[in-house]
Amino acid sequence: MKWKRIICIVSAILYITINQAQEPTILYNVLSHNDYEQERPLFDAITAKINAVEADVILLDGKLYVAHGPAEIKKENTLKSLYLEPLRQIIVNNGGHVLQKEIPFILYINTKTAGETLLKINEELSNYQDIITRFNGKKESPKPITVICGGGEYKDMPQRYMTGEGKLGISKAIPPSSIYMVNLNWKKHFTYLGNGKMPRKERKKLKKYVNAAHSKGRILRFWNNPDITSEYGPHFWTTVLKEGVDLLNTDSPKAIGLYFSKKLN
Repeated sequence: MKWKRIICIVSAILYITINQAQEPTILYNVLSHNDYEQERPLFDAITAKINAVEADVILLDGKLYVAHGPAEIKKENTLKSLYLEPLRQIIVNNGGHVLQKEIPFILYINTKTAGETLLKINEELSNYQDIITRFNGKKESPKPITVICGGGEYKDMPQRYMTGEGKLGISKAIPPSSIYMVNLNWKKHFTYLGNGKMPRKERKKLKKYVNAAHSKGRILRFWNNPDITSEYGPHFWTTVLKEGVDLLNTDSPKAIGLYFSKKLN
């Protein structure tokens, strides 16, 4: 996988029209946050043409459940049933991709338990080698889905089916195949919420963050950002994404899909 090429595609534009036949627009800069809480996990995002989803994962009694905490676990909501199996079927139905050829769909797994969780996730993902990108040191075997997983190190995984996340300041010696996403809390670093122009000082700071991530071959994602449904949400999204941010969170996949669809048309 050519990571720098992917970054250029993701960060350069907010949305891309697939071809001149005006097929549905793909939203590359949107992450369906806590996607499993949607009315139709995964499918609400896919319908909105969102190219990245987040799933919180808990390891309990040897099984990987999708939930924010142990009290919310439902036995039918496993990583396999909610995401892996449906994604495999979508890829089969679409002739080898989720939303667009050559651009991997991002499955961001946020681990909520420690210990053996990462090893178990990697073991589960290995059953989907036909659709999930495999990492081996600095080499990648690209597939239709790239998994980004936070929560630990990969020293016990010579064959990985996930890359990781980190903060700013990660050494350039650590390749994107190990740490691909810089993950930051928007409100911890910025005060701008979309009301009027972004302060010059904050805009300069944001550009610095974008350049720091991209110069090391990584993408930049913010969470705890204003959603598209907030008072100044549309202006916030347009302003921030123009600066090259790769992913922003939404809890409203239907609303953001509808907004950008209307904006294009």
